[in-house]
Amino acid sequence: MRLTRDHRKFPLMQFRSRRLQALLGVPLHEATYKHFADLLHSEDAREAEDLDYKATYAGPTMSDSIAVDVATFANHRGGVIVLGIDDTNGIPSADPGIDLTDAFEREIHTAVAARAPANKGLLKWPVRYNSQKFWMTETQIAAAYRRRFSAAADSAARVAEVESAVVLRVLEGGGDWRTPRPVLTVSLAPETPGQFSIAEDEVRHFKEGLARDAFIVGRSSPFFTPGSGVGRGHLYAAGHLQGRVTWAEFHTDGAGSMILPLSFFPPQGGQTAVVMDSQVTLYILSALRLLALHATERAGATGTAVVTARILPDVLSYETKVPRLIEAITAQQTIGDPPQTYGRRRRDTQTATESGEYTGREPARDAHGDAVIFLDDLAGDGQPLAAAVGQLTGALLQCYGLPECRQIRPDGTLVLRAWESHADAGQAWAEQLDIPVED
Repeated sequence: MRLTRDHRKFPLMQFRSRRLQALLGVPLHEATYKHFADLLHSEDAREAEDLDYKATYAGPTMSDSIAVDVATFANHRGGVIVLGIDDTNGIPSADPGIDLTDAFEREIHTAVAARAPANKGLLKWPVRYNSQKFWMTETQIAAAYRRRFSAAADSAARVAEVESAVVLRVLEGGGDWRTPRPVLTVSLAPETPGQFSIAEDEVRHFKEGLARDAFIVGRSSPFFTPGSGVGRGHLYAAGHLQGRVTWAEFHTDGAGSMILPLSFFPPQGGQTAVVMDSQVTLYILSALRLLALHATERAGATGTAVVTARILPDVLSYETKVPRLIEAITAQQTIGDPPQTYGRRRRDTQTATESGEYTGREPARDAHGDAVIFLDDLAGDGQPLAAAVGQLTGALLQCYGLPECRQIRPDGTLVLRAWESHADAGQAWAEQLDIPVED
């Protein structure tokens, strides 16, 4: 949430919340007072990190109260303050309404734009924690700034860090990765990181969301298994594709990464595994969308993000300088009794259509693409997201000698014939979100 003195000249960053959208049944920018009033006595509509009810603002401290409440959300990850609804223990219980006069609206705008909450002359910073207001101390504020600016200074390194983390996790989590299989990683790190607290309510909402999430665009049933949970400084989720586990990690600063196995044609001469570019595009779309929603809605990150995608002929070919990851790869490369080194593979990947026709002229051992994209473009489901996916996928496919992504034009237009067996999913996505298509 960003507030300016002249919102006509400097547009506000739009707050998004899939949780609240599902609760209300409409996007937040379309929600009215009645949508919230219809939630009276609903446990699901309880006050939370992104939702607060106020019967009214009144009295001599009204401006201070307004400024503090708005700052509390703005300093966290954004949220909605509903005026005219009362609550009992956080659950909306009455809708007396409120007379939103011109004078009252001016008071709100003045309080937000021109006032700063004070606390006896001390430096204080209100922030949302679960459904309560929490005043950070000066030391906590300084620590938060250090975390934010140090992370923003090296977001490219942060992307590599979270990418290494998911590779390490799948290797340590079991499964015979000595059987070669191409994998795709998709990673994101905000250049202006956010911050969220791993609290019980947050974990519960996270698991509830995963239980509903189809993840892959066009899929109708939930994708993730019940085995989601908490790791050090992150939430994680698992699913299954092609008989292999997929893994995703969502960090408290808004960074995240996913690793997904790819379908492939048998290697030619034992050297080249052929992957389908339409599937790569679909998986990048699905993963980037999920990672961006985490960064914006859960962590409150803003601005731009560094995003990367990588295709490896198998997970054991991952190049790393991380000691734990080197050990995990070495352990997977060792077989037999006594142990014998399996050896570093000298295999490549190639791209093709689903019919097997090659699309790229060059094979690649480590195809890698990156881009810097506005988080607001990634967090929406419309044409800007499609254009961003086309940009990142195109950068990745250039490693194979392809000039651009076949499935998405630079302006975000979907080329349905290039989506092959996924064309129905692309068509449904385009119709739902008013994305232009080309047959």
